[in-house]
Amino acid sequence: MTRSATLGLLGFLGLFGLLGAGIGGVVGYRIAREQEPAPIVAGEPPAARRARLDAESLERELRRVQLADVATSEDPLVVDTFPVTFRDEISIERDHEPGADPADLVPMRERIAELEAEVARLTEIVRTGDERKQRIKRLIAKEPLRHGELYLELFERAMDGEAIALDPTPMLPLLLRLVDETGVAAAPIEDEARRVKPEPRIEDTWVTLRTWTDEIHDDPERAPVTFDDQLELSSTIRLPHDAEEWQGDDLELSIELSFGTGSDSGYSFFLQLSGPSSYGGQDSCVRLEWMPGRTLVERAPVRGGEESRALALGEFDALRRETELLLARLRSRLR
Repeated sequence: MTRSATLGLLGFLGLFGLLGAGIGGVVGYRIAREQEPAPIVAGEPPAARRARLDAESLERELRRVQLADVATSEDPLVVDTFPVTFRDEISIERDHEPGADPADLVPMRERIAELEAEVARLTEIVRTGDERKQRIKRLIAKEPLRHGELYLELFERAMDGEAIALDPTPMLPLLLRLVDETGVAAAPIEDEARRVKPEPRIEDTWVTLRTWTDEIHDDPERAPVTFDDQLELSSTIRLPHDAEEWQGDDLELSIELSFGTGSDSGYSFFLQLSGPSSYGGQDSCVRLEWMPGRTLVERAPVRGGEESRALALGEFDALRRETELLLARLRSRLR
């Protein structure tokens, strides 16, 4: 073999090696992208989160199976349904791999059909919400309620107790809406509180708003901490009962929200939500205190239990600003 022919052959082999490395890099990149963890959606309910992750996992598996199917297909129309880059990769692979027996592809195509059906089912769950939410929607639709849309949003949020314990911020606008839509801030004061029953057809649904001054003696060796302005919002929302939809406890949500501001610059925030345990919901509780010389966070459920500890420097500062803004807006409604 002449020197020029040898150099030509080596050059061809080098080019072929670069082409193979490029294809491997593209395939490796696509696999890595497919295996990236799914992003976390803030405020997403657990059932929807699980369904979304299952759907995404099945979609990745479905894509891998489809690629394997197309790579061994002898039908050019099948290959043409994929993007040009995939068709190029498949054509290269086909040039170097023997074709598969079409009979071997039957179970694979059946698996593809099963995966497509499962992805469609899980996608629909993510889109419409889980069955508990659908039941609440039906209950609200059966009874003409003045504030049905607001109740639905409150119940949906309350179902994920751990999400509220970790970050109650999404609940705050809904609680302000509860005050504004029911008009409790403008109700007359009776027994030191403003109280309304926003649903004439449901006697056990009510909203109360009150303010008072209190003294708390946490430490007998220290002077009492005087809270100049305590504000409390409490409510019970009971949905219409329908035995065809639900035979367990009445679907009822209890809300307690309170703030305390002290003359010594102390500040506290407390939120508790309670519902029927038989409905599969989670009660949640968040307490934050910034007092002279000490801080506190208590919340549950957190990883299946309770958390109680001192706050780190700067921790929950953003949440404190949001709660103080809500307190200022509630006070303005009472003027």
